[in-house]
Amino acid sequence: MTVDPTSTSPFEAAPAARNEIPSDPAFAAARDALRRADHILIGAGAVLSTAAGLAYNGPRFKRLFAAFIERYGMTDMYSAGFYPFRTLADY
Repeated sequence: MTVDPTSTSPFEAAPAARNEIPSDPAFAAARDALRRADHILIGAGAVLSTAAGLAYNGPRFKRLFAAFIERYGMTDMYSAGFYPFRTLADY
């Protein structure tokens, strides 16, 4: 979809591209919900951060999570996110 540079709406397609918008009812419902939203939160998985160069272990992890590594034996940031802490206080 091409965005119309003169439009104030990020969801408004340029005139030449309006016929390219899918007519699927689910797409229309999603589009309409996005238009009505005050805010949009976009979540991304580990693949995007890895592609951006984030390392889940190594010197940075060891420096920033030294106390957690020592106490819980965590080996990397990814698996640390799923660590089964015994108490809410530890979490």
